[in-house]
Amino acid sequence: MKFLVASVSSTLNSLVAKHFEHAAWFLIVDDETRTFDAAQNVTPNDHHSILVRASSDEVDVVLGGKFSAGSLKHIQSRDLSVAHVYGITVTQAIEKVTSGEIRTQSGFASLDVAERFIGMTPRVVTMRGKQKKVLGTSYASDSLRGHHHLQQYGGRGH
Repeated sequence: MKFLVASVSSTLNSLVAKHFEHAAWFLIVDDETRTFDAAQNVTPNDHHSILVRASSDEVDVVLGGKFSAGSLKHIQSRDLSVAHVYGITVTQAIEKVTSGEIRTQSGFASLDVAERFIGMTPRVVTMRGKQKKVLGTSYASDSLRGHHHLQQYGGRGH
């Protein structure tokens, strides 16, 4: 079984990231051969390109903390499963998924299913007089991008 894991660093002993899009590294791990390949998340769109690569590498499950609605759409379009996990090492997360201790979900029919499974809080956005329910997307303060965001905009009334 192959996994795509959003990780804090580039080793199997590193922690799974709290937010998929803000992960510093993405690891493609083959559980059967115990090999992995690490790709750094440098630009804001690297998480989309890694999902394309994961589907071509025949990855079965994507592991990470919270997922944005855009990432869930990409995951669903590539017929990948998702497992919501963070705060433990990559190795522990893979072991828990393979043993069935952590369940996986595929084929999100709506944002309601995604918010129940992934644990994201919905927010209502009004655009052109119409209200639309979307999943909240914000920067995690424990990522480099989130830390930069807090430094840049902190205390300015934004």
